[in-house]
Amino acid sequence: MKVQKYQLKNGLTVLAYEEHQSQVVTAQLWVRTGSAHETPKMAGVSHFIEHLLFKGTEKFAVGEIAKTVESAGGELNAYTSFDQTVYYVTVPSNRSEVALDVLSEMLYKPTFDKDEIDREREVVIEEMRRGEDQPSRKLSELLFKSFYGKHPYGRPVIGFEKIIRKVTPRQIKEDFNKRYHPKNQFLMVAGDFDPKTLRAQVERHFNIKSTHKPYTKKIAKIPKMKAKIQIEKSKFKSSRIWIGFPIPPPSHKDFVTAEVLSLVLGQGESSRLVQKLRMETPLVTSIGCGLFSTKDVGIFMISFQGEEENIPKIVEAVNGELQKAFSHGFSAEEIQKANVIFSSEQVRTLETTEGQAQFFAGSEFLFHDPLAAQKQLSDLAKVDAKKIHEFCKKYLKKQNAIVVGLVEKDAKKATQAMKSILENVKVPNKIKLNLSSKKKFNLNWQQAPKEISVQKSESNLVPIYLRKQKINPSFSMRIVFGGGLIAEAKPGLGELFSRVWGSATKKFNEQEISMLTDRTASGLQCFSGRNTLGLGWDGLVPFEKQAKDVIEEILFNPLFSEQVVEREKMVLLQQITQQKDQAAAICRKNFFEKFYPESVYQRDTMNSEKSISTLVAEDLKNHLQKVFKNKNALISLTGQWNSNWKNTFSEWTERFPKGESFLVGPTRTKPSRIEKGVIYEHMEKEQTHIIFAYPTEGMKSADRDILDVINSLLSGQGGRLFLELRDQKSLAYSLGPVSFSGMDCGHFGAQIACAPDKAKISVEEMSKQFSRLCDIPVDELELKKAKQSLIGSTALGLQTNQSVCQAIAFNEIYGLSYEHALNPQAIYEAITSEDIQRVARKYFRAEPQISIAGAQNII
Repeated sequence: MKVQKYQLKNGLTVLAYEEHQSQVVTAQLWVRTGSAHETPKMAGVSHFIEHLLFKGTEKFAVGEIAKTVESAGGELNAYTSFDQTVYYVTVPSNRSEVALDVLSEMLYKPTFDKDEIDREREVVIEEMRRGEDQPSRKLSELLFKSFYGKHPYGRPVIGFEKIIRKVTPRQIKEDFNKRYHPKNQFLMVAGDFDPKTLRAQVERHFNIKSTHKPYTKKIAKIPKMKAKIQIEKSKFKSSRIWIGFPIPPPSHKDFVTAEVLSLVLGQGESSRLVQKLRMETPLVTSIGCGLFSTKDVGIFMISFQGEEENIPKIVEAVNGELQKAFSHGFSAEEIQKANVIFSSEQVRTLETTEGQAQFFAGSEFLFHDPLAAQKQLSDLAKVDAKKIHEFCKKYLKKQNAIVVGLVEKDAKKATQAMKSILENVKVPNKIKLNLSSKKKFNLNWQQAPKEISVQKSESNLVPIYLRKQKINPSFSMRIVFGGGLIAEAKPGLGELFSRVWGSATKKFNEQEISMLTDRTASGLQCFSGRNTLGLGWDGLVPFEKQAKDVIEEILFNPLFSEQVVEREKMVLLQQITQQKDQAAAICRKNFFEKFYPESVYQRDTMNSEKSISTLVAEDLKNHLQKVFKNKNALISLTGQWNSNWKNTFSEWTERFPKGESFLVGPTRTKPSRIEKGVIYEHMEKEQTHIIFAYPTEGMKSADRDILDVINSLLSGQGGRLFLELRDQKSLAYSLGPVSFSGMDCGHFGAQIACAPDKAKISVEEMSKQFSRLCDIPVDELELKKAKQSLIGSTALGLQTNQSVCQAIAFNEIYGLSYEHALNPQAIYEAITSEDIQRVARKYFRAEPQISIAGAQNII
């Protein structure tokens, strides 16, 4: 892999990675400054500037930046962290100059209009309110404050409302001019481009001389950590605990050891903590390890979520696993597994132009070398049990541990329980280690033909779709059955089935399946939705045989053990309780219950605690027997597979029992009536969530493609909802269209999360947008841009094996053409303004159904 690197006269560094696997280009502009470079009096201004650069430039008026990118079929966004701010645009390769034009305008010629600044203040404050309702956001802020104290990393990146309300345009401009200098930035471009043409375009758009001096505030050294436990009482029903230890930054030689330790200890179903606390004894709904990195001191983190009364048992089990790891080390097989997973992560990252740009740009940011991250893979191969033991001795010290948590009832009791983990954390100086050598693992990056059309075959009436494509040495498979809610004998059966089906077979026990999938860096998914259920596998070409062995066993010899069923019921019931914290989930659940009376769609897939409590293994066996029929099935495979899968699939499908499809003929999906009006559930939240929608026809309706274009008109940063409800009226941070297409019914509308006092006007404004579609023909230019956006976003979304595989499988099982899914351009381009108005009048003249969850009732 080769990344071109050069510098413009103004000091901007440019990186270019040429790859023609898809006709897409991503451009990212990285600024080496973030919230850690702010003064306390300007906390949050970096994130505020990120928002404001979308609000107009010398060339583009408000809203035109997003419209320009989206009408070119592209996507754009940005993010701010402690150390950097990144702006990124992805477009079809024939519109690559659009990305460069937009980024150069945003970064070098923003207008910072006073009125727009004032409007965007409200949007940022809505984003802050949104965070107040999210336990993960609250806990991360508590962790950073506890870990870093008064250091800039201890402040939330988003800042504080009192500062954002008062910061002046002059202060914003001065701060921007200080830190956004070309010498403090670099441009990363990845994808399908001609290097000479790209260089000329970059020179034209970015070689702009700055009149300001480059300035980067040096970040103070982080003070030495001291052990601390801070567990707070919260309004959230689920309990969450995070345990952190300080570790060096990614540039340090020990960081790769931290990555391996994190993976073998708490990532993947075969990891130590997940096996012990989630699989063997279901004490938690989730547990894992992770790393948070900065340019100075990062965090090695162990986190778990579960019932508050179980915290003492969870702590005891976590402590036991830590001491076991500290005293006996890790096996060569576990460490080998980490090498394979990290290698596979690189493969999957490089599958898309966005991933390519992020991979090389991240390496440039940390090491001033776009290829340094590749070198880390060779360093990972050198990590062994001895290095992990030395790492634990050096960094996982009880005197450095920081514990934070949120509980609903008794913070004092939880604090006492957590003290035991710090008191018992001890890594012996010497232990007997398994230093067996690891096998070398290399992925062969063979280039497949650029594209081969889908080959369709059929065995025992089961359609089989095979497609080879040039992406990377990986493949994706989906075996799909009609089912889900429409086949459930009892509420919640499909969701529980999906959690148990792939757990164990006659040949493989649960731990063996977990270890095999993790060791081969594969993704095994058993899924169940509203209309389908099935089995998915995303794997690497060197491990095709293992994939065949496991999938065949799950299909034909699954074991639905009562022990696993009871465990997953317990976890599922806990997760249903946790959903009661989420206003968005409650709003959606209430909407479906009222909008689809006497229909299976009335139920959420995780519905009915009472019903789930009664389910037994026999129910799951009967469910599989009910849907596992040849005319009810479909198989899709995409990627660089080498084995003769066609023969394998033929052998398998000959064993499929005979039977009809659940997706043809009468179903229990269509509601007998539709209740209209407002459903309200009071919740003490900072934001009120609203769904506003109209009834539509099902997925095979001739109106489906026209509704897709209406969705495009309304969605995105250049869409009507964003421009008018967010940009102009500052009603919300989060909003957009919402739609659902069932077998023979559906809905289309909008959703928003806003301050409670803005709920009434938000509903009024959403209603105006749908009335406008009925009353005023869409301008031809706006319609053209919406169609181009839809066509382009479809292409961007089909860069991976997984996305193509799923598009083929789900379109075909519903009787829709996969050709439409993979190449919808001709269909969308034929849609007219008259079509839009006709379909809008057909559906949006009706009375809408409105669901509200939050602290403001507008009934």
